[in-house]
Amino acid sequence: MSLLRLYAGGDAIVSWYNAFLDPRSGLSTVARTEDGAMLLWIMAITGAVMVLDVLINDLTPDSIRIAGKRFRLAWQRAFEYRHFLFVTLAFCYAAQPYVAAKSGFAVSLVIFYYWNSFQCLVLAFFDAKQRSRSLQWQRAAHS
Repeated sequence: MSLLRLYAGGDAIVSWYNAFLDPRSGLSTVARTEDGAMLLWIMAITGAVMVLDVLINDLTPDSIRIAGKRFRLAWQRAFEYRHFLFVTLAFCYAAQPYVAAKSGFAVSLVIFYYWNSFQCLVLAFFDAKQRSRSLQWQRAAHS
């Protein structure tokens, strides 16, 4: 699951990069509008948080010991509310065709937008379900 989260976050960052730095890309039509630029910035920030979540919560230990003191490295809030990151990305992808159409641009990437939105919602569901199971097991083990 961490690889899928890394992919979704990285894809959001790459979409932002293409939208703002490649004026010939289809995503740049959305970035030219004020609403579209805001959506892409929200998407990039959410993607960066997802990537940091994977790096901190999945690839590093929960805590480290330095000079006899224990330091917690886990980012608990990102773990608890991870599904909201997926839903935020899904919203950003689903709103982009509307912003493009509202601004008078042709919406040539509708399938791309809605496929990514659907994919993020499916990942949110499976991630929440997986975390629910692991939390149930943790509670059972501590009882």
